[in-house]
Amino acid sequence: MIGDWLGSFFAMIDAIPTWQLYAVVGALLVLETTVLIGLVTPGEVVLLAAATTVGTAGEYLALAAVAAAASIAGQNGGYLLGRTFGGRIRASWGGRKIGEDNWVRAERVLRGGRDAPSSRPGSSPSPTRWCP
Repeated sequence: MIGDWLGSFFAMIDAIPTWQLYAVVGALLVLETTVLIGLVTPGEVVLLAAATTVGTAGEYLALAAVAAAASIAGQNGGYLLGRTFGGRIRASWGGRKIGEDNWVRAERVLRGGRDAPSSRPGSSPSPTRWCP
């Protein structure tokens, strides 16, 4: 039963034109890291599903390039959103539910304070993008 469902799912993905599939993958990867769509649909799952359609080295390189560019764009977009709207998010209902102590602790981690995983300020967010 599950095998039949997966077979039809992958057949459906394979029927999508390559450029459309890569556009959707890129958009979902950007949204994953920018606006937390990854909580609903993790980018890795989307990327692995799209990888089942790869048949040549050129397609592999194209998909890898889309994934890398989308991930970098999403990281930068998330940073810009936080930089632009961070204060408003922190003051919003949801931000108040997180609690001021948690906001302060997160800022200390980003600045390399007592709770930070390393002694270099801001060193943890960037390298973690490349960790499995």
